[in-house]
Order: sequence, then structure tokens, then C-alpha cells
Amino acid sequence: MYRRLLPFFLAVSTVGITMPAWGRQIKNVGSQLCVDVAMDASTNNGLADGAPVQQYPCHGGDNQQWTVQLTFAGGIDVEFPDIYKIISQYSNKCLDVPIEAATNYGLADQAQMQQYTCNGGFNQGWIFEQLYAATATTPAIYLIKNQGSGKCLDVPSGTANQVRLQQ
Repeated sequence: MYRRLLPFFLAVSTVGITMPAWGRQIKNVGSQLCVDVAMDASTNNGLADGAPVQQYPCHGGDNQQWTVQLTFAGGIDVEFPDIYKIISQYSNKCLDVPIEAATNYGLADQAQMQQYTCNGGFNQGWIFEQLYAATATTPAIYLIKNQGSGKCLDVPSGTANQVRLQQ
């Protein structure tokens, strides 16, 4: 089955991006919605392990601010790319692919994203594959791939609000 992947971009200044990036919004190119930790009573207002990560209209809140932090410097060899963790500034938890039987231990298509206490697992490692470099008027655009599964961060219904991200 063919699925159209929607790349994401880091909202940066017009001078481009440097890694690590602190306090950045990550936006879906297709919807222009931001990556967002769901904040409601069931997620302890976005602080709980397992809180859903969704796309939501950009409002600049801390639950939409992410730190992209280098965890492994791979160099120029494509077999060993740089690996980053993506940390919510609001909760200080990592973007995470659940490691459980229901997600084939993080390898399943359509496994839904959550935040979870950072633990250094492959399910919390992310590779930024640059599609387009930043210019004076546009940010850099990346495919964001999970280190453990090799699958891209994706939105199942491209432009809908409050849709949980998946791989």
C-alpha cells in the first residue's frame, strides 16, 4: 500500500538551523500544524508518561517546544547517521515509539507516538534526513526517522487537528 509521507520542518530563524536546537517548534509541512503533547486530565496535563503526541494548531506553548539533542555523532557515512533525541520542553520527556506487544515492540507500521521518560532506547532515537536546506525565507525541511524501526514520523490524515502522530 502506498502512503504519502508528510515531512516536517523545524521552525527556525531565517539564518538556518544548527543542532542541537532548543525551544523549537516542529511543524508538519502539509498541515502547518505543530507537534504537540496533548494536555488534559488523562495525561496529567501533559506531564505523564504515555501522553499522546499529536499535531495541533501552533500557539507557542511549552508543550509545542522541543529540544533536539545529539546523542550519537555518526559522521558523514550514511550507514552511521547522527542520532538525536527530541525532548519536550514542557515535560522534559522524549518523543517515543511505544515498546510493547501491540506495536510489535516498536517496529509496527502506524505505531502511535507518545512522550516517555528519556531512557536512551532506540525507540527514542531520531534521524533527521534533510530534504531541503534553509534559505533566507524558508526553514530546513526534514524527514524524521525513528532509529529503532527506520520508519518516518507521519500523520495518518494529513491536515486534521488533534491527530496523533505515528510511524
